[in-house]
Parts: sequence; structure tokens; C-alpha cells
Amino acid sequence: MAAKGRTGVLTDNSVEAWNLMRENTHQYWKFTGRTLRIGAVLLVAVPYTLYQAACYGQKRWDQRYPPKAE
Repeated sequence: MAAKGRTGVLTDNSVEAWNLMRENTHQYWKFTGRTLRIGAVLLVAVPYTLYQAACYGQKRWDQRYPPKAE
């Protein structure tokens, strides 16, 4: 059994501080202009851009290989 606090691993204070903040984000996070912009980009702009790219590719495909009439 290892002695308490003696793991043989060196800890970095900046890593420990980052980990503490990451684990407690729910206590410190709040809406700001920056977080709203990031949220808008991730939730609206990225899916819209992917949708437009898919539509563009589908139109090119339909022009190159038109659907057969039944």
C-alpha cells in the first residue's frame, strides 16, 4: 500500500488549476457576448453551412445525372 500523497508523480500547478476550473464550470460560467456569439456559430451557422453544401452537391449531382422519368 502506497503512502498517502506520495505517488511519485510530479504535478503542475497550472494543470491542476485548469482541471479544477473544468470540473467546476457550472459554478463559474455565465452568459456573455462572447459565449452567445460562439453558441450562435456552433448552433446555427455550422449546420446551415453544411446544409447549403449538401444542397449544392445534390444540385450538381442532379445536373450531371438527371433522374429517370418513370
